[in-house]
Amino acid sequence: MIDRPYPGLISSLSELAVFLSGSSVVAVDGKDGSGKTFTARYLSKELRGAPIDFDDFVDRDCGFLAGLRLDELRNAIEFAARPLFLSGVCMMDVLDRLAVQVDAVVYVKRMAGSLWRDEDELFGDALEAYDRAGYPAYPLDYEIREYHRRRRPHEHATFTFMRQG
Repeated sequence: MIDRPYPGLISSLSELAVFLSGSSVVAVDGKDGSGKTFTARYLSKELRGAPIDFDDFVDRDCGFLAGLRLDELRNAIEFAARPLFLSGVCMMDVLDRLAVQVDAVVYVKRMAGSLWRDEDELFGDALEAYDRAGYPAYPLDYEIREYHRRRRPHEHATFTFMRQG
């Protein structure tokens, strides 16, 4: 784990890269569509590492966690170059299942000005409101929401990247 002082909230990818230099394995967590893959790819390019996106190891027809090809993902992580940047939803649950240790966790928050754009969907009544209005919510939406309510990854990350957009 990173043992130097850091400013928990970061809004610049280049600043984040400075804090992560010297790390061997970094996990990038966040809601779907928050920019996890973009962030991991940027960091891997900037720090001359390798990105692994969990989406590349999922059979979508049976849910995210249930559909993860864990053995294949574990092998990819074991043999990947370092530094390694892992990206995916439900990151802490996946790391637990893989028994993988990381040096740092980056949580990506998609921001709208100073507001967390996804907060109501994760912790408010947005999904239930969609249901009542007849809009379809997908199983992944509920899986990610349950993960956030149970693990609260945004509160336990080493760094929170405040991504505008």
